[in-house]
Amino acid sequence: MRSTDGLRFGSAGVLPDAPKRSSAGGVAYVGELGLGAMEIEWVRSRMRIVSDRTAKAICRAAKEHDVSLSVHGVYYINFNSPRAEVIEQSRDWVRVQARSAWVAGATDLIFHAAFMHDDDEDTVYERVRRHLSELAQELQADDISVTLRPETTGKPTAFGTLDQVLCLADEIDGVEPCIDFAHIHARNNGGWNTYERFRQILDRTREVLGVAAIGNLHLHFSGIDYTEAGEQNHLLLDDSDMHWEELLQALVDVGAAGTLICECPMHGQEEELKRLQTRYSALKKEQNA
Repeated sequence: MRSTDGLRFGSAGVLPDAPKRSSAGGVAYVGELGLGAMEIEWVRSRMRIVSDRTAKAICRAAKEHDVSLSVHGVYYINFNSPRAEVIEQSRDWVRVQARSAWVAGATDLIFHAAFMHDDDEDTVYERVRRHLSELAQELQADDISVTLRPETTGKPTAFGTLDQVLCLADEIDGVEPCIDFAHIHARNNGGWNTYERFRQILDRTREVLGVAAIGNLHLHFSGIDYTEAGEQNHLLLDDSDMHWEELLQALVDVGAAGTLICECPMHGQEEELKRLQTRYSALKKEQNA
């Protein structure tokens, strides 16, 4: 069952049962399942470079199977590092991965922007803002049509509150938010997990960025384990306290469109995606009845 009404559901990486264990094979399998999106996980390699041949194969598979693509960049990006070489390396990762994403047909590059390092919020925000503004201008000058999407993060030690990523998107052309509802829940030690709170997140997004942003969302969702220190690890929905049906209802009620990536553990991600998409479609039918 293909995702409908503008909100596409997709996997975070190649699903375990994909017959071909490549990104292109993973894209094809997602399409065959009737899902509409996939986030390519280029997260571990210190300098993840794919050949143009590989990227073009991913692009062909996405077009053939009508799958929208995004890329999650490496975890090591830190635009607030005290070391100049780490900052320059972070800029290089964004440049290289954005280009590879563009060749692969992906429209968005997702990443965690920085760590706080005990610096004050305004200082860190300004450092991140400056680097992302310069990088967005570079990509535009090179005709690389990839949106940079800093993600809401799951620990207070990391830069990435909802307002921080929304303000970056408001200030910088070529930057939009990646909203991770599980991270927001964990960062607030179990808060922000009701229909009213999900609506508050979506309404705040519309307030800051305009109604068009609700039609171009990039969302992450999963179960999550957390402590007072924030995120610990992702979980299956039934192993967590996430009120996932209330989130889906909020998305239906605001007319959300874009992409929702399921980040539940890989061994159960396919079934979680089917459940999320099936319930979402049922809620849409109820709305339209």
